Amino acid sequence: MNQGLMSLIRGGLIAFAPEDEGAGGGDSAGAGGAGEENAFASSLTGEGFADFAKEQGWNSADDAVKAYQVQRAGLEGMIKVPGEDASDEDRAAFAKALGVPDTEDGYQFSLPEKMPENVQYDENLATSFKAKAKEIGLTPAQAQALHDFQMEAVGTQANAFLEGQKQAEAEKTAKAEASHDALVKAWGKEGSESYNKNLALANRALSKMVPDGKLMEEFKSNGVFSEDGAVLMPHFAQALAGIGQTLYSEDGDLDGDNQTDENPWDADTFNLTKQGEIYKANPEKAERLKAAAKAKRK
Repeated sequence: MNQGLMSLIRGGLIAFAPEDEGAGGGDSAGAGGAGEENAFASSLTGEGFADFAKEQGWNSADDAVKAYQVQRAGLEGMIKVPGEDASDEDRAAFAKALGVPDTEDGYQFSLPEKMPENVQYDENLATSFKAKAKEIGLTPAQAQALHDFQMEAVGTQANAFLEGQKQAEAEKTAKAEASHDALVKAWGKEGSESYNKNLALANRALSKMVPDGKLMEEFKSNGVFSEDGAVLMPHFAQALAGIGQTLYSEDGDLDGDNQTDENPWDADTFNLTKQGEIYKANPEKAERLKAAAKAKRK
């Protein structure tokens, strides 16, 4: 048998096992029965040919030719993958055979059945993706699959980001509420004389510390205050009130708006009637003003 033909058959993709009907040549009938020597295989002289023929069940040259015909018919319908040295025409033919559209307009994306929440579809990005799909030779089905994968990935990232923001805001709110409760416990009920006094002292001390507002921005970025100015670190606010008490307690009474009143115990503004009114309305305030006036006389 022609060794070239045998080599082609042996190296092919399809093996042919003939039917047990005696067709294909008179020498095939009765030549390979059970326990009998395969005369056709034994007649082959190429290295390994005899064993290969036995494995395929070939009992004659006709069997081998039939296998070749079947294989050749199958190869004719196969698409040839372009090699490195393939021409542009060959590559274009291969792409067309796969179903790659001729132009970018051949890609028509449909939105996923479950469009991710909080994701706005970007038509411009989709157009760019079509151009890239054409450039790398994707089929419409492949491009659609990647499109859907990207949409799902973007949706997952967006939802995770928004969920993180919600959680962060909830944590800040809880922290601000806890801080407020701590200040109420330390200064008294919100709106009370003691609370307003401490708040005024803290604000005045803070205004002297951050006249240009730059330090306040650092305080906010480091979690001392929230973006809307809520106290997040109550002990810091208490420290500010202590600083204000030290620096400004002798300036006169401090109201919530950081304004000072005339002290009726001062020598220049001494007023018994006013003193009595203050004692009657707010004994604590009267004692503070009295002490401040005494400190000035020393």
